[in-house]
Amino acid sequence: MGIEQVFKGSGQWEMVSIPHYGPPLGHATTFYRKQLLLADSMFENGRIFLCFKGVDYRTEVYFNGQYLGGHEGFFAPFEFDVTSLAIKGTNTLVVKVYNEPTTTGSADGLGNHIVGDKIYA
Repeated sequence: MGIEQVFKGSGQWEMVSIPHYGPPLGHATTFYRKQLLLADSMFENGRIFLCFKGVDYRTEVYFNGQYLGGHEGFFAPFEFDVTSLAIKGTNTLVVKVYNEPTTTGSADGLGNHIVGDKIYA
């Protein structure tokens, strides 16, 4: 599925709770999509930030179809200022997550041992 279809919400989506732990394991790419309702009052207080406590392991973040940036590392929090992109009402957040095998390695399902670049498994 291409990123444009993800922005539109096309395809099948599974509801998950955040934090979300689970498949897919090994090398995989997962998209998370969330509609955020921003009330008028949120625009009266100054800047609007999206704050993440951590994403395992590499990520790209999009807000209302615009690429905000990426991040690498599980434990480090990060944030993006979305004030210029935020609108009153419904906004769309898309987080693309790249999962990699652990540093201790894992099997690829074919019996091959894979060593990844995560700091923590």
